[in-house]
Amino acid sequence: MSSFRLFLFVNLIHGLSASAETLSVPENCLAQEIAPCLIKAETNQTLKSKSKLFQLAVSSGSIVKIVQFNIPFKFDLLNGKVSIQAISKKPIQFKLNDVAFESKAVFAKSTEVGRLQIYDVKNFILAEYELSGSSEQESVLRKSEFLAKLDMIRYLSEFYTSKKSFLGYLKSIETLWKKELNRQTNDQTIALQRSIASIAKAEELSKAQAEKEAEELKKVRRQFFYRTFYR
Repeated sequence: MSSFRLFLFVNLIHGLSASAETLSVPENCLAQEIAPCLIKAETNQTLKSKSKLFQLAVSSGSIVKIVQFNIPFKFDLLNGKVSIQAISKKPIQFKLNDVAFESKAVFAKSTEVGRLQIYDVKNFILAEYELSGSSEQESVLRKSEFLAKLDMIRYLSEFYTSKKSFLGYLKSIETLWKKELNRQTNDQTIALQRSIASIAKAEELSKAQAEKEAEELKKVRRQFFYRTFYR
């Protein structure tokens, strides 16, 4: 969405009833699954799709654009924070600001103009993207990292206002996080072992090459000595 259209939308929703907890353009577009659907949450809201395949937890003041209600679902986070979660146990396919996912839940927030952080609980990776702002270009991944438990708690805490629901969610993903931690640790251990083996192999080859060159140098010296004194 261009900055001009976003400006018009913001001014439009400010003109609607201030008592509404969720403002949408067109009106009731989420319930009727009319795309594009622009949503601004006046307070923290959890919104479910008509298909009951996903729900949006939109933080107060955040603006979300639903581009497509068909699979893969397409969303644009224009401002603030949002989490997208599958209602069923199966992961769902969707795009968030042109970044594709197949996950049970992601948590995203706009950190600055043109930058977006997305935390995917499929692999517990926090990724930061620089948005292209164009449908013809893909967003650029600037960095990604597996979050340690404390860092994960700090990040996800921004998306919850209820301590009880937050603790409940952390408990529900604890086993999955531990499995991914073990996998990450094993992968890093294997990578480190391969790196050490590669260095050792390189040193072994280097030593063998040095010994070969030293032996050849000895042969040259012997030949030179023989030709000089015994010809």
